[in-house]
Amino acid sequence: MSGSAPPAAAIVPGSSIAGGDASTPCATGRSDCPIAVSLAPGRAQAQVLRGTLTPAMPSRRYEFCVAAAASLRWTWNGAAVHLVLEDPRGQTQGPGLPDPVRLASPGCYRLGVSANTMADDSFGDFSLGLALDP
Repeated sequence: MSGSAPPAAAIVPGSSIAGGDASTPCATGRSDCPIAVSLAPGRAQAQVLRGTLTPAMPSRRYEFCVAAAASLRWTWNGAAVHLVLEDPRGQTQGPGLPDPVRLASPGCYRLGVSANTMADDSFGDFSLGLALDP
């Protein structure tokens, strides 16, 4: 994923996937309220997600769905983190992921990004690029 800067994904506050009672707002990006990301296989450019990890919010969780097996390409720029991918059956891979990582089953995947608090630069701004290849 090189070349010109990819377009930023439109993440609208409140666009997270709510769990539980709809009258109780969830904390967008936390494990119980992942941020919904729309990824289409074969796009030339990655979706870029931007955020900030802080001691008060040291992690983010994203969810995306695939209709068929695919490969997820990703790039990271920012604070030192751990990445964990949860597949549709609840099995996890990580911390740390290969690039690309094979998504063997159709369904919804959750990608967790957590500050690596053992590193000096575990908090701050980040950008996460995600793209699917068939």
